[in-house]
Amino acid sequence: MNRWLLSLGSIAVVVGLTVAGSLVAPAALPLTEVPTVATRSTLVCPGFASATATRTVIAASTQSDLRLAKLSAPQNPKTGTGLVRLSDSEEPVRVSAERTGAFGATTTVTAADGSDRGLSMARCLLPQPEYWFTGVLVGTNSGSEVDLVNLDGTRAVVDLTAYGPSGKLAATRGVVVDPGAEKKVSLALIQRGDQPITVRVTSSEGRIAAFLRQRSWGATRPLGADWLPASAAPATDLVVPGVPDGAGRRTLVLGNPGDRTAVVKVDVLSASGPTNVVGAVNVEVLAGTTKAVELSAGLGGGAAGVHLSSDQPITAGLLADSGGSENEIDPASAAAADALPDDGIWPLALAKSATAVVTFTNPESAAVTATVTLGSGGTGQDSTVKIPAQSTVTFAVPKSSASSIRIRTQATTLRAAVVVRQTVGKVKGLAVVVLMAGQGRTEPIQVGYDPHLGS
Repeated sequence: MNRWLLSLGSIAVVVGLTVAGSLVAPAALPLTEVPTVATRSTLVCPGFASATATRTVIAASTQSDLRLAKLSAPQNPKTGTGLVRLSDSEEPVRVSAERTGAFGATTTVTAADGSDRGLSMARCLLPQPEYWFTGVLVGTNSGSEVDLVNLDGTRAVVDLTAYGPSGKLAATRGVVVDPGAEKKVSLALIQRGDQPITVRVTSSEGRIAAFLRQRSWGATRPLGADWLPASAAPATDLVVPGVPDGAGRRTLVLGNPGDRTAVVKVDVLSASGPTNVVGAVNVEVLAGTTKAVELSAGLGGGAAGVHLSSDQPITAGLLADSGGSENEIDPASAAAADALPDDGIWPLALAKSATAVVTFTNPESAAVTATVTLGSGGTGQDSTVKIPAQSTVTFAVPKSSASSIRIRTQATTLRAAVVVRQTVGKVKGLAVVVLMAGQGRTEPIQVGYDPHLGS
């Protein structure tokens, strides 16, 4: 045999063995687990000084421990699980929980007399850069102020923009809110008028939680106070849930921040389905203005929701009261709401004599369902509620001094609110809490290190 062929054969064998060896996968190295970090989310609840009012913040969580602390003392929280209360804080309250479940908080205020008399409730909020308030009262017999709260470590700079019946109104701009502080901004500088207006609150630097509290006076005495809930962002399709049943005014307020006239179709969704109110079927709202539409005469005293369809983005709110004399009347308000989350919880701190009803409004052409759990921290007896197409259904909450309302649903457009009534002295107290998600909800992420990926 040719010795050159033998040498080439030997080389081929060596090369083959080398290549084969290089194709063998290295031994797998074990993954190193990185411990899960439990992140917390924080809501803000409003507070204020009052000589006559009782103020209660109550929080609930489906999974996590809760921490409640005054704005100026975050290092000294009140902690607990299920339902946790903090009473009579004159300053805003921080409410935090881990982001592994739903949690929420509300503030309840009761007063038999004084400028804060009656019943008022506010949903606690996650700080964000923009809020819309539709139905703001700036008349000679009313007063409103915006409470701006900054939880962050950097300052926030806030601008107010107002839309009145005839167009934009001069409003305060460039308000600086220091880190970890609050600032109250009176709306007294806005031009006075008998009609409600829309106020946009925006932060050009940082994030804030914004609350708007307004008070009304009669001929001889205060007519009560209420927090005007923030509305969903301007859109062409909106739903205002929680129109109370019974006597009293029911005024729909529409804001058009755009530069074109909006034509708004108004459908009242009641237990019997969709109806229209005479004179309020198709409403024109001029560019950059706010318009009030009276609904009381067409509602027949029943609970309802309002479905709005517009050719231009609009905002919406509702002004209501409990009716009666100056000694009895109490104002309340609602707003256009975002759809319910798939799992949310809202606690209530009420007197045992109070009544509470959840109103569900379904704007869709097919029926939907929701599961309601009443109890402490989202645990308790489940009830299934069916909401027919284009209708509003009510669900009564058993009387209790403290309870949480947990709602789970697969519906993507269902809205809800809680209508609360409580006699406070001689006042027929009325409040509406619009149920929207107070905070984002996430699950913990498991992080692993894989050495094969390199650095």
